[in-house]
Amino acid sequence: MPDQGGPFSTKGVDMTYMFQTQYTGTDPSMLIDNMGMFNELVKESGSSGMVLLQAIAAGEMTGTCIAVSFWDGVQAGWDGLSSMYADPRVQALAENPAMSAVGRNVAKEELVHGNCSGGYAGITIFSGDLPNANEFANISSIADANGVNGIRISQALAAGANSGSRAATFYCDSLDNWADTMGALASDPAFKIGGARTGFTPMGRMLVVVH
Repeated sequence: MPDQGGPFSTKGVDMTYMFQTQYTGTDPSMLIDNMGMFNELVKESGSSGMVLLQAIAAGEMTGTCIAVSFWDGVQAGWDGLSSMYADPRVQALAENPAMSAVGRNVAKEELVHGNCSGGYAGITIFSGDLPNANEFANISSIADANGVNGIRISQALAAGANSGSRAATFYCDSLDNWADTMGALASDPAFKIGGARTGFTPMGRMLVVVH
């Protein structure tokens, strides 16, 4: 199933790059409440949109907010975000000590399935090669059967020590959908064979609320 659209879909984009800015602090509402403005500003610069991921189960990253914007090029992302940060309203928010930017990563979308939207997402960080078409179709069918809305697999291009790692993000309306999918994949013979072929090695998992 192709990407069917959604609030941060990449339907119609041949190559999607994601700029991910991590924020920590005591008041994530200052980001959450301004997502409409952020979306408006990045879309004016050519982005397909921005989403805020709030980590609720992520080890030492629990509580971190990650603002993700989607672009058709790395230069476009850099220029577009620079324009957004130059807006006086954004500058005023940046001066608020309640939330501070602590890092930025750039990643490239590699595979996408379904409608990448929903109130929650489960993310698996892993090393290894991409699944082939048949393997990804199998993963997607298992996710579909367990109520997952969509899957996005991306590779970190500029992420410090994590550069080169991949992330599989499963978008859902309930975290039970994600848990059921993970359980089904763990016991699926075809998934195990594909994982052995690609060298799939999980490096970490997180659960996030999607704003």
